[in-house]
Parts: sequence; C-alpha cells; structure tokens
Amino acid sequence: MMQPYYQDDQVTIYHGDCREILPLVQPAVIVSDPPYGLASAYGRLSRVIPGDDDAALSDWLVTGWSDRLPMAIFADNMRGPIGRPRRQLVWDKAAFGLSGSDLPWINGHEIVWIYGHGWSGRKRGTVLRTPRLQNPDHPTEKPPRLLQRIIDCAPPGLVCDPFMGGGSTLRAAKNLNRNAIGIELEERWCERAALAMAQEVLAL
Repeated sequence: MMQPYYQDDQVTIYHGDCREILPLVQPAVIVSDPPYGLASAYGRLSRVIPGDDDAALSDWLVTGWSDRLPMAIFADNMRGPIGRPRRQLVWDKAAFGLSGSDLPWINGHEIVWIYGHGWSGRKRGTVLRTPRLQNPDHPTEKPPRLLQRIIDCAPPGLVCDPFMGGGSTLRAAKNLNRNAIGIELEERWCERAALAMAQEVLAL
C-alpha cells in the first residue's frame, strides 16, 4: 500500500489515480462527485486524468463498484443513470450554475444516484435543499452539510471519496464522527484538504 499524503485519527488522504488506489482500500461506502463535464466547463482545471474523457471516469467508478458497495454518486443532469441505481436524489442548490446554452433556463440542481443496500434512517424526501458554497476554492465543491445528509443515511464503516477534490466529503464524515479516505489526482487539492484537516486537529 502506498504512503498516505496525510493521515490523522479519522481521515486518510492518498495522492494518486483512484483506479490504482481504490482496489487497495476497503471502504464500506463510496460518496463521490466524479468529474463529468469539467473538460468543457473548466478547461480541465480539476481532477481530470489526462487522456481520459470525463464521463469515462464516472462510468469506471459506477460499473466497477456499484455491485460491490453502496454508493452515492453525483452525476450529469442530462445523462441517464449508469447501471441500476435504487434511488435518485436531487440537490436543490438554491442558486444557478453555468448555462452552457442559449436557453432561458439555468441549472439550479444536481442529480445524485444511490446504489446498493444498507441505507437507513427516517423517511425523507428525495429533494435536498442545501445552498451551495459561496466562492468555493474548488470549481465543483459541495457543501459539507449536503454530504452530511447523505452520509448520515449510509451504512456504518469507512467512507471513501475516490475523487476527493477539496475534501468536503472528508469534512462531512468527520462532522459525523465517521472515518474517511479521500483519493485525489491533483496534488494542490490534496494539499488544501490536508491543511484543512491538520488545522482542525491542532485547534482541538
């Protein structure tokens, strides 16, 4: 197993290609926002492995792991589900995203596909109304509060985000006293997440 980029009592971060690292760890659940559409929207600024199509990475994650583990995967609004999800959640961001067309409507939501078994908790609606972050560092950063609402219903055990980005999934897991692993290809995001986790540990 490769050396962690960062590790504390609850969080471990690995810098590298998740396709090489994920098979070596043993998560109980995957919660992730794979890169889809980032090449066109952000000029390949984030998390995209050179030579790969964005959608191919999302496909790899779902087709390779949804039969093995429960998963919550953010996805392209305009694309149908990969595999056989059990539920569709809608994140109402209470804000508009990029338009990308001449239509008068701008996306104010994102889709989350739920796979696998073991999800539990009180019954609730499938629309999650959580404002998006203001001026996030990462172009697709999700609010930890939103991820907490998903992880809170996940089976017990280690939470893994194979496309960690800025580390919001790790932050949400820690807020719920869950152990988590993040994997990220771009070192700048590993550094940002590691600094955030280390500062919190020092503050305690």
